[in-house]
Amino acid sequence: MFARPGDDVFIWDRLANVAVGVRVAARNTVAKAIKYNVKGPNGYDVFHRHCMLELEAELEVVEFIAAVDEFMDFTAFTRSRREPEQLAGRRYFERRLFDKLLVCEGARIEELRAAGREFDRS
Repeated sequence: MFARPGDDVFIWDRLANVAVGVRVAARNTVAKAIKYNVKGPNGYDVFHRHCMLELEAELEVVEFIAAVDEFMDFTAFTRSRREPEQLAGRRYFERRLFDKLLVCEGARIEELRAAGREFDRS
């Protein structure tokens, strides 16, 4: 991700996996979230394909576009003006912000699931 910023890669993280699984289930109107794993039918290749679809959908959201713009402005001092193609470009920042969004969503989903289990026990 950092060594080759032009490659379309996404964070392979428990929380991101939860968020993408829920997003894809909602998009496909199925009740159960997809679970991604290293040794099964839903490996990184499937996760990556789903992330690409979800990122493209996110790029239609005005607030997300504005957040990418703000993030790029904030980090402008790190990018070269002479050779920007060799460093992180807009697509890199879109993916990084999307990764961060997925981790936050995953954390919230897990909080809500835990709260639901607590509610069921009471």
